[in-house]
Amino acid sequence: MNGKIATNILDLVIETVSKQEFKRLAKDLNTDQITKRVSDALESLEKLQGDGIPDYHDEWVALFYHWYQPSQINLAYSMIKSIINSTDILNEKLHIVDFGCGSLAMQFGVALAVADLINKKPITEIRIDSIDTSQAMINIGREMWELFTKLYNQKLYNHLGPVCEIIKPNYYKDIGQVEFAQSSDRWISAIHAVYDENKDDVKQSLKSLRNRFYPHVCFVSTHESKKSLLKEVWPFSSKPRKTELSLQFNGELTKITEWRRNLNKTLSQSHGYLHIPVTWERHDAEIWHFILGRGNTGRRIYE
Repeated sequence: MNGKIATNILDLVIETVSKQEFKRLAKDLNTDQITKRVSDALESLEKLQGDGIPDYHDEWVALFYHWYQPSQINLAYSMIKSIINSTDILNEKLHIVDFGCGSLAMQFGVALAVADLINKKPITEIRIDSIDTSQAMINIGREMWELFTKLYNQKLYNHLGPVCEIIKPNYYKDIGQVEFAQSSDRWISAIHAVYDENKDDVKQSLKSLRNRFYPHVCFVSTHESKKSLLKEVWPFSSKPRKTELSLQFNGELTKITEWRRNLNKTLSQSHGYLHIPVTWERHDAEIWHFILGRGNTGRRIYE
């Protein structure tokens, strides 16, 4: 995969969808009202700097989550690459349950990682069941995915076209809606889905997925400052492995950064947060993973 092409396309996708979504939400609002909505959304997202959960059900919060989206895609992509390169865990069919999927960073990461392997492994089907209670986050992720696949299916970018065709996404609000494909390799992911406020719910959900899904691979992540939460929600009796990553993408996303700065000029009150560049890097992630291997239900080790 051409990393420069991938990063440029993702930058364009995030900018385009953010502009479209902003135009929709700002319709019929005056400048002061828009400024208030933007400020409230950014203030909500600032909770991520501590231990709080932003109001992900708010469409304005979902819109401005694009500041975090690139780093989450980079994390997912790099994590999958690390696991695939260190094991022979990926078979012909793959079923992923992405708990707390947000705006589908895992889905983008899978597409990019599998694109690197498509000519080396006979991968025929990737089913991704994305679970999140926030319809606003899923909606904006789906808009980005639709544009992403459209761009990559154009002739200039058709090297990823076959991957987008074999990815079968589903979107749910509850894990009880998921039906499991037992003939596939089975993965569970929970990327930055656990907080102090929801750790009990996340623990029960991951345990339920473990008991119903019997995954071959599981990985969870959070901010390094909150890594103790991973121990509290880890669904296996066996110890996880800490994943050391070399992030695949780096640098600034110039298109979405420029849009944010231009937006700031039109608001009735300047917001310094909008001047901060959107980048691919996040160096404060703590990632744990568990690999059981193929051909084993895993029941004994889970009990």
